[in-house]
Amino acid sequence: MSAVAFFDPRLVRQVSLRLSGETIHRQVYRFPDAKLIVIASSQEDGRTGKAVLHSNELKVRTKGATEHMEIPNSFRLQSLLEHIDHGGIAEERVLQMRIGELKVAGNYLMRCGKLKNGDAKEIFGLLRDIERDLAEPKRNAQKLAASRNVGKGIGYRSPKAENPVGPVVAITAKAAVVRLEHRIAQILGVRSFANLRLALVTAFNREAEALFKALKEEKSMRSQTFPGLVAQLEHMRIQPFEAPARRIEALCDSCRFGDAIESDVFAAIRRELHAVLLVCVVERQVIRRLSHMTHRRLSEAQMKDCREASINAIERIAKHVAACDSFSVDARRMAAIKLTHARGILAQEDLFETPKKRIKSADRILKELTAVLPV
Repeated sequence: MSAVAFFDPRLVRQVSLRLSGETIHRQVYRFPDAKLIVIASSQEDGRTGKAVLHSNELKVRTKGATEHMEIPNSFRLQSLLEHIDHGGIAEERVLQMRIGELKVAGNYLMRCGKLKNGDAKEIFGLLRDIERDLAEPKRNAQKLAASRNVGKGIGYRSPKAENPVGPVVAITAKAAVVRLEHRIAQILGVRSFANLRLALVTAFNREAEALFKALKEEKSMRSQTFPGLVAQLEHMRIQPFEAPARRIEALCDSCRFGDAIESDVFAAIRRELHAVLLVCVVERQVIRRLSHMTHRRLSEAQMKDCREASINAIERIAKHVAACDSFSVDARRMAAIKLTHARGILAQEDLFETPKKRIKSADRILKELTAVLPV
């Protein structure tokens, strides 16, 4: 199934959303279920075409006041789903290691019977590390319960001699293993959810960008393929493609009904196309990399490669914008200022002394650019 098929007008539904502590009612396009949706029409608050993702973690943290995340465009949604999958893989790997350690400790302590203080020092040290690692500020209920299980075991003392009891610790370690296995099952469910939607969103971005490129390559509104390409804009219902698609449709209508000169209309359409394709390039080649630098554990060499690739991409984009006469003078000036500022931040030699702060600053500047150009 084509990803754009989810934006069939017949699939629009009315739903209630809890966003930023308020409940709103909107018409939306739903992906396979109600956990990922795109707002169909919300002119009064500027949310038209934005994706909304249901988040159980938000619901728990805000005690039900907020349970949906608002994502500005499909490229950020793609990055978010990638981070969910990547984070799930990393968390599962750590929990599998902890389960292995708990099983080894449990098997050893089950055979030990009553212990004296100081016996099995290394085993108890390992269990204390596990208890601390799974405790607050962790928020997941299964991890916290596993931490409490381990804590009860290592804190238990025999009634008479007040010494640790190996089998008791082993039993609580086994209970902790069950808790962590439940958490791994949760992670697999979340990753399955993210992977399906990631495939759909990635396909949509690819198809949408290909459509706008095909329109840009058209030399005339009178060509045989142009009307068919314009008809496909009806499916562009998620930002950053939604707003320019509606404007291009309106421009084509004005020319069709004789309200405007064809050459002027086509020039305006090309400006829209160049703007949205510029956003695509900035999102894919720069903002996505900066997001990985911020949210993933990269080695110093990987961080350096990402930074250099981002700087090179910004320089290429800046040269293209400066040479492209489809952009207005004001648009070229604004893009040059934003791109130069972001490049300057990333190129600073002391970037790695405060990496996240600097990267987020450059990221914010580029997001301001992509927010202005397409919408």
